[in-house]
Amino acid sequence: MSSTEKRFAYLSLILSLVIAVFLLIILLVLNSAMVNTELLDVRFYYSGAEAQAFLTKLSPSDVFMYRTIAGVDLFFIAAYTVVTYYFFKINFPRRFLWFVFIPGILDLLETSGILFALTKTSWPSCFNYLGAVTAAKWIMVILSCVIILALSISKLRKIK
Repeated sequence: MSSTEKRFAYLSLILSLVIAVFLLIILLVLNSAMVNTELLDVRFYYSGAEAQAFLTKLSPSDVFMYRTIAGVDLFFIAAYTVVTYYFFKINFPRRFLWFVFIPGILDLLETSGILFALTKTSWPSCFNYLGAVTAAKWIMVILSCVIILALSISKLRKIK
């Protein structure tokens, strides 16, 4: 491979690491944004009863803050999905391209569900799927990071 391709492969690896670190920082900021609470988005799993108990005990200012964070999260979902899509499109076979949308779709379902649950805390059935969607999201995010790193390392090894 040419030196340009080699530089681009290194840049791709660095980009994937930066995205992973950025995700970690966002998680830490989201977790500390509300006083004495751990947002549902950053937990790995929670039951419907835990979600309902958490959301019903939020003060009006906490609900406003959570809605604001969820709104920002919608932009973050779009941003990381687009970045990941182009990263895969440029660097890897098209057979992996469909995979990049799964974490974003799960995150969108989770965030939309939480926004809905914030307005419908008296409707218990809306809480039941949130924990499973959140767990699926985190599994896919971790899997995506592992795949990106593995494919990047594999590509770098082929260049040498």
